[in-house]
Amino acid sequence: MTKHRAWLVAACCLTASCGGKSPTAPTVPPQVPPPVTTATLTGHITATNGGQPLGGVNLAFGTTQTISDPSGAFSTMMPFGTVRISITAAMIVPRTLSAAANVSRELPLDAIVLGGGFDPNFYRQLVRNTFDAPASMQPLRRWTMNPNIYIRTVNEAGAIMDLKTLDVTEAVLRETTPMWTAGQLSVASVERGTGTKVGVPGWITVRFAPPTINAKICGQAQVGVSGGAIDLYSNTPGIECRCAGLSDIRPLTVRHELGHALGFFHTDSASDVMAGFGVAGCDALPSARERYHAAIAYRRPVGNMEPDADPTSAIALAPMSVQ
Repeated sequence: MTKHRAWLVAACCLTASCGGKSPTAPTVPPQVPPPVTTATLTGHITATNGGQPLGGVNLAFGTTQTISDPSGAFSTMMPFGTVRISITAAMIVPRTLSAAANVSRELPLDAIVLGGGFDPNFYRQLVRNTFDAPASMQPLRRWTMNPNIYIRTVNEAGAIMDLKTLDVTEAVLRETTPMWTAGQLSVASVERGTGTKVGVPGWITVRFAPPTINAKICGQAQVGVSGGAIDLYSNTPGIECRCAGLSDIRPLTVRHELGHALGFFHTDSASDVMAGFGVAGCDALPSARERYHAAIAYRRPVGNMEPDADPTSAIALAPMSVQ
């Protein structure tokens, strides 16, 4: 082979990879965006008791801090997960609650504004049971669905109840349920019979006890219990539990015991239906302050604790009865 031919062979190897094919370009892997691991929560904070926007409120989303603007608006970014939120300001009751932050979303918040119609001491009486047990504040108890009512047509001794008393009792229960719940709840249905729905979720059973010298009360009820009972006493010796010419049970007593059944405790004024001592008269509607504070309670979940701390998950409370 001459030098000239050897040069041509070498040139062929360089330009055609010695096999007659063009070189293949390397494959570039597709660009995969990194996974999203943060969420943006935006929203407005308003007053639980009034609905007005709350500006200048400190909001802590875990370790992330922000302040609401004059319109109550806020926005914050955080890692995915469940976050504990703390809300503080001089004009509100401090509040804590939990929220999911697994996707960017709107998150409306609210807090109880001090002053105006809000009375912390009265709220604790009505919702926390501090009138009867000031050293042992209760978690909030309330219904989360429209209650069904079962009215027994015989008393606990088997005697038939008169129709007027049954009709008055049913009418009062239907009328008062929206009053105690700020219109959120109403009676879903009413049944009458000689049986019972005690222990059946979604029901309140109304029972009529016979007169007894051992009971110095006109009624008692389980507080905020789905499947609970209201016991009404007629003609208890030494106590006026009747309304002359109307029924064997005072409408006032029915409204009081329904208040217990829907989650409320005794208060300190005879102007209240939930007064913790004997109140004279045949009937009265829940007072303005009772309705105002009950409406706040029905904006909070079961298990909310003092001062305004929501539980971290759903909670079941042990039943308790109140006269």
